[in-house]
Amino acid sequence: FIEHLSVTAGKYGYTVNVEKFFDDISINKKEDTIFAILKLKKSAQKETLSSSLIKQRRTSRGRYDSIPVKKVVLEELEKEARFFNNTFYYTQDKDLINQLKTVNQEALFEDLENDDIRTELDSLFRYNKIDAALKKDGLWARCMGFAGGLLKSVFKDYQIWTKGISKKILRNTYMSSFIGTTTICWHRGPFNTKVDYIDSGRMFARLWLKLTNSNLYIHPFGSLITNQSAHKKIKKHFYDKNDHQPIWMIYRLGYSKTPARSYRLETDEFLI
Repeated sequence: FIEHLSVTAGKYGYTVNVEKFFDDISINKKEDTIFAILKLKKSAQKETLSSSLIKQRRTSRGRYDSIPVKKVVLEELEKEARFFNNTFYYTQDKDLINQLKTVNQEALFEDLENDDIRTELDSLFRYNKIDAALKKDGLWARCMGFAGGLLKSVFKDYQIWTKGISKKILRNTYMSSFIGTTTICWHRGPFNTKVDYIDSGRMFARLWLKLTNSNLYIHPFGSLITNQSAHKKIKKHFYDKNDHQPIWMIYRLGYSKTPARSYRLETDEFLI
């Protein structure tokens, strides 16, 4: 959010800096939380990214078209990551990509077996267009690449999908959405303090806009970071004896049809 503000301000010759951090945002707070003080400052450097990319940027969770990402694009991502004290990695090895897809699918099923995680996600998903357009705040099934009825059944009647042919159908449906994947990327870098989180977020915002400028889409593999057993497997696949910084982001990268656009709140609905 901060970096998007700064990119937009760059059009007018300014940058956005964080003057001070306050408490973390928490679901336990019952009143508005002050997270940070931001300040506009005149910038001597010209912003290279267009703010129009912010609205174009999207996640694509469906099939990709099997075209490998160009090396010049990957080199640009590596350069941007270094500027933020991060290391950018990627693989286009088919066997490794297939292994990672399997680990990701297994992590998803494991997460679905967790009642707390499943209940939380069920509260966030919008299973039809009416709810998605009305609330403008959640994960619309269409943007996830699944039929609303199927997704609703998975979360509300999960036991149906835990064994036999139903489980196989669900697994195959999910795995088919990864067809055409040729490139998987990941990042290592400092990820222990609030400043680390913000710097990583600002870096990733810029990378994503650069990818958008090249007509590329991403699909983050969140479960490979948050699911402990999956993360252990990933660390083995991605072991680097010269870099022991944590892996904090993994995503697939590629070209696809234009994905559905989720409904979002208008700007004035964000302002207090």
